Parts: sequence; C-alpha cells; structure tokens
Amino acid sequence: MTKEETFKILETIKCFYPNFEINQKKINAWSNVLKDDDFKIVNAKVEKHATEKKFPPTIAEIRENVNPYKNDYLEKLNKWERESVGKPTS
Repeated sequence: MTKEETFKILETIKCFYPNFEINQKKINAWSNVLKDDDFKIVNAKVEKHATEKKFPPTIAEIRENVNPYKNDYLEKLNKWERESVGKPTS
C-alpha cells in the first residue's frame, strides 16, 4: 500500500470511530507496517471490523490473515516476470 492508501484506511477508521486520532506520526508508522499489504483487502477488513467491534482496530487486528498464503518465492517469480523485457518464445 502507498502512504496515500494508508491515509485513506485511517480516514475510514475515523469515520466509524470518531474519537480515533490521525496524525503524521500515525500515518508514517501505519504506512511502514502496511506497505506490503493490499489496499482492498485491508479496507475490507476495516469495514468488517467496524460491523463487529465497538472499538477501533489495532494494526495487528487489521493485518491478521491479510496475506495468509504469501509465498516469497512466488512473489519473486511474479516480480521477475513483470519486470522481464521479453518473454521466451516456444
């Protein structure tokens, strides 16, 4: 996620929990932790949390099972494929 997407997540939390504070320090910290996560998945988790819990989510609650099937080898392979100039022909 980008820092802008992280800010959108924090704004969403603020909409559901008006006492939730947003400041630059929180934006930077959350952005650093969420940088490898998918915005749509995180946003869905925040919305689900809001329908079930009375208090704002912690970052640990949001990140729980965000990438349950993350595979570093496959991530590297996919990155290599995206960055390759040409694909081999058969």
